[in-house]
Amino acid sequence: MKKRLAIKKEYISEKTGNAYTTLVIEKMAVVSTGSIEQTDDNKYRYYIIDTIDSNGAGNMEYAIKTTNKVDVKLGTQLTFFNVRGGETAKGGWYAADRVEIKTK
Repeated sequence: MKKRLAIKKEYISEKTGNAYTTLVIEKMAVVSTGSIEQTDDNKYRYYIIDTIDSNGAGNMEYAIKTTNKVDVKLGTQLTFFNVRGGETAKGGWYAADRVEIKTK
């Protein structure tokens, strides 16, 4: 995600209720691995392949969590909106406001 253009946006933390400002990628096109799972907080985690990695080379795999569900299979082109994330002790987390199947 490091090679993508990001803007600052304010959010309210679902866990603490506190406001915070973070960098977001407004619109991010990726490819689905075909895997999706519902999380304990009734959101959906999509496993994706990002065609632009931190070196600009591509094919970095990770998961993005969002509120809505779309049907995916291997190779489905997805667009996530307002993608944000950060590092954790276990690697990292990524979230988006929503996801759509990419249309031509």
